Amino acid sequence: MFKKIIKYNTLFFLFSFFFLLLNSCAPRYSYHGNYFSNKEINFLKKTRLSKAEILQVLGNPSTKTTFSDSVWYYITQVRKERAYFSVDNSSTTVLKIAFNKNNIVKSYKVYSDEFSIDIKINPAKTTTVFEKDESFIKEFFSSFRRRLLRPLN
Repeated sequence: MFKKIIKYNTLFFLFSFFFLLLNSCAPRYSYHGNYFSNKEINFLKKTRLSKAEILQVLGNPSTKTTFSDSVWYYITQVRKERAYFSVDNSSTTVLKIAFNKNNIVKSYKVYSDEFSIDIKINPAKTTTVFEKDESFIKEFFSSFRRRLLRPLN
């Protein structure tokens, strides 16, 4: 009888441990920026709202155009995080809203990942004045040498 209890407790412990192990590897999704669903986008496309109404529905835009206040961008990033792994950017969606002179929505446009391009970052590093390979003593004596060669400058 006692052996059966130990056997069932061991099986229960192993199944619980296996379940927790699998559950800890499940990805966690986090939303960054102004999140909007397809339902909200379809609703917006059917209506012509003013700037004030857009602010009430979506909140402040992620960014605006530089030289005018007539185009707003709402940016959403969905990131997938897994335990012990790096964070992956699952998707990026940009909603562009253009307004007319009367501050009424002129057009909506949605950009998704299929419109994005992959930019490779250059690994080369630009050195500054403080990152030169010359030592202090070498720099000190080279300044004397320059003054001896051109004393009036």
